[in-house]
Amino acid sequence: MLKKFLLVALITASMVVVAMDFPSANNSFAIDLYRNLKDKHENLFFSPFSITSSLAMAYLGAAGETAAQMERVLRLKKGVHEEISRVLAFYTEEPLEIPSCGCYRMIKTSRSYHLSVANAMWVQEGYQLLDEFVEDMKKYYRTGLNYVDFVSARKEAVKKINEWVEERTFGKIKDLLKEDDVDHLTRLVLTNAIYFRGEWSYPFAPEATRKEKFHISKRETVDVDMMSCSAEFRYFENEFVQVLEMPYKGDDIAMIVVLPREWVGLDTVEEELDLETIRKWLKGMSLAEVDVQFPKFKLESRFSLKETLVRMGMSDAFSDSADFSKMDGTRNLKIQNVIHKAFVEVEETGTEAAAATAVLIGIKMAPSIPFSFKANRPFLFFIYDRVNDLILFMGRLVRPS
Repeated sequence: MLKKFLLVALITASMVVVAMDFPSANNSFAIDLYRNLKDKHENLFFSPFSITSSLAMAYLGAAGETAAQMERVLRLKKGVHEEISRVLAFYTEEPLEIPSCGCYRMIKTSRSYHLSVANAMWVQEGYQLLDEFVEDMKKYYRTGLNYVDFVSARKEAVKKINEWVEERTFGKIKDLLKEDDVDHLTRLVLTNAIYFRGEWSYPFAPEATRKEKFHISKRETVDVDMMSCSAEFRYFENEFVQVLEMPYKGDDIAMIVVLPREWVGLDTVEEELDLETIRKWLKGMSLAEVDVQFPKFKLESRFSLKETLVRMGMSDAFSDSADFSKMDGTRNLKIQNVIHKAFVEVEETGTEAAAATAVLIGIKMAPSIPFSFKANRPFLFFIYDRVNDLILFMGRLVRPS
């Protein structure tokens, strides 16, 4: 019977930074980013797919050392845009064009789960982007130009972007951007929104949910609503961990749950997490009857990724050395910030998760406007697309609420 748990997915992680196919690149970046965020956040949840997709849109306009650094950090290679486009096509039954924002919403639905992805490009009125960049954004990321005024109508611009995000995440991601996230130097904002709702293949009976102790540490516990069920799952165990696959109806998407033994802590698992070990666990899985106890929980997070991405090796993109000349034909642009917000709720019937990312791009200096600078027993879990080998969402829960 599982009393504490850790959730992980099939990932690709490597100590050597090499260009990879998009699923492997996304999954490797997910682990790298998690390691750089975990010490700053007790509970953590994010969508590596959303972040990678948004930064890949910026990478489409990068050149020189800026592009090289993005390739190393994001593990990208030439042809990545075609690969992302194919993934978006998989998530699309019929792309729904939305003229009001020059974008499409990619939706994959069945009787059992709903997955939608949308991208948008928000451009300062009067700012000229290269035709090739605009055409490639529409070709690969299915988004066109959407004009706003960051200079003299900042509040309205932010409101429009936030409303777009809220609508495409079915109300789960509100206020992605704050008014002071943009300024008179902002010229372009690239956004991605992803939403997932899935029902468990083996749902938990509500009447079986009981108050139980969740062991935050050896000394601290908290009461949680612990769900229970017994069914035939894919399962593996050894002297260190128990590994459980919890599928959603439709079988495309699942949670892979890794529970350390009593004497193995989350820190140890996080430090030792690598592809070879995970592959051994997953390869060793077989069908077995398993009694499962799993907490109901809800998490929300919002954070800036600027400092983290710089520390990971993507410094030029945020500095005056940035080269995004493939966007506008000049070297005047740099990334101002990357803002990410995510939501997940797990209950008896299934899971609902959403996330959104905004890459804010601005000019390095204003030619005629005064320059202003404002320097203002826990688990990790993934929601994993088994068909495309993609980590769609990732996080950890240290203190349930």
